[in-house]
Amino acid sequence: MKYTIDNVTTAACGCLCEGVIVHVDDNQIVAVERACPLCESQLLGHSASETPSAEVDGQAVSTEAAIERAAEILAASRAPLIYGMKGSTVETQRAAVALADKLGATIDPELPAFQRAAITATQSVGVSSCTLGEVKQRADVVLFWGADPTTTHPQLYERFLDPPGLFVPRGRHITAISSGPIHNHADEFLQIKAADNFAVLTALRAKITGIELDATRIGDAKADQLAALATRLQEAQYAVIFFGPGIGGAAEIEALFLMVRQLNARSRCAVLALGGAQIDNVLTWQTGYPCGVNFGLGYPRYEPCVYAANR
Repeated sequence: MKYTIDNVTTAACGCLCEGVIVHVDDNQIVAVERACPLCESQLLGHSASETPSAEVDGQAVSTEAAIERAAEILAASRAPLIYGMKGSTVETQRAAVALADKLGATIDPELPAFQRAAITATQSVGVSSCTLGEVKQRADVVLFWGADPTTTHPQLYERFLDPPGLFVPRGRHITAISSGPIHNHADEFLQIKAADNFAVLTALRAKITGIELDATRIGDAKADQLAALATRLQEAQYAVIFFGPGIGGAAEIEALFLMVRQLNARSRCAVLALGGAQIDNVLTWQTGYPCGVNFGLGYPRYEPCVYAANR
């Protein structure tokens, strides 16, 4: 049976693109229209006829036999680890947390290093954030730092930055700082080395504070460029900073969050991460902690380093 579904909303990224047209044949999606590459791969990547493959000792077995063997192994284990859950449903993640609780296991979601660093920085210094709706309607200055929305959020410019907002009818000024490719959509682009992120952030914070720098350059960034950017952020009606994996680790993200706090002393500034799916949300909801959770003593204990899966 063939049919078409109009106005589908997809959750491939945080933009929640609407108006996608999905064509179905024999209970399977066969084609999509008006979808970005992320939406298209997500919708076409599911098949109703797919069945999970299972192996025991390298031999193909039924799913039931694999579950029985897995239960035997887990019941006999002394320090089991549940890891992954990337791309799984909320219900699946809840079941994983319940299993970890029953086993006294450690559970750690498959988080990219960038997201784990952002969690640590948020817990250390806090974060001032906002919604994409606020970005669209209020932000007159936008800064991308180590983020490439064309790959992570393909419709971000079209839906939230290109249209004039309710309180910014004349549009917005967009700056990009990155060690990667040039941002074609940005009004201003500053390319720096990845190793210079912390130094440039610190210099920019100094400029915002009013501290004069002796150096004329910080890495590949000129001091007058940073001074101009600091002035633009300070004079903004509503500045929004998007950051991504290119910004570095927890120290760089902490410095960024502290800079946003400084800017909020005289105006309004928010910061948003552009990364992958937030698969730490269910674990946080169920246990109070986002990653690295251990149930060995019968209750959840949190240590993002000691109980990290890679450790």
